[in-house]
Amino acid sequence: MTPAIAIALTREQVGQVVQQATTEGHLAVEALLPDPEVLVRALRGTTANPNYSSSVIRAVLVLATLPADGSGQELAATAKALSLSTSTVYRYLQTWVALGVVKQERRSRRYARSRELSLP
Repeated sequence: MTPAIAIALTREQVGQVVQQATTEGHLAVEALLPDPEVLVRALRGTTANPNYSSSVIRAVLVLATLPADGSGQELAATAKALSLSTSTVYRYLQTWVALGVVKQERRSRRYARSRELSLP
């Protein structure tokens, strides 16, 4: 198992990162997930750690599993990739859709990452 890496940032540093990733009130989703494959590999072993919220980790994994190129992916494929039930993945995806981070294609019912996240 790969050892975990932790990075501590001050509030000011977090603000700088968000400001740099934000343009005209929109946050590029790619800025949140610069390399999804690395993120998935890094997070897979953390869901069993009692010090971390497995729900948060699973939600991020669901998002990271969607193709980075913005193409759609079926619910079942996402669930299979993460070894989670389709009902669990459905709830996470519907939450991401409600937040504007993921969009669901009307005709194919596939899920894809949104290009931009509108900030309130």
